[in-house]
Amino acid sequence: MNEPGPKKLKHVVCVRFLPGTEEEQIRMVERSFAELTEKIEGITGFESGRNVSVENKHKGFTHIWVLTFRNEEGRDRYLSHPAHRAFSELLAKLRDDVFVFDYLIGED
Repeated sequence: MNEPGPKKLKHVVCVRFLPGTEEEQIRMVERSFAELTEKIEGITGFESGRNVSVENKHKGFTHIWVLTFRNEEGRDRYLSHPAHRAFSELLAKLRDDVFVFDYLIGED
């Protein structure tokens, strides 16, 4: 059972890169996203990965990042932070599509 109090927030980002995006460009995006954890207060967890599913239901999305925040306010500070805005501009040049999904841990 979850203890009462502020709910942590998970922020999930999935990306489909533009055709022809080079591996070094993708690695640069991966590094840049990971570096946000050192630049923005309130991020309490970070995971990333590349699709390895055998079900072929990924619709071309190859990368996922999952950030954990102490609460919704932490996510809001992250979204407006200059380092996040700069990262978003970098990603926008290389991505074909992106989807973002946020959820509260333990939300009833």
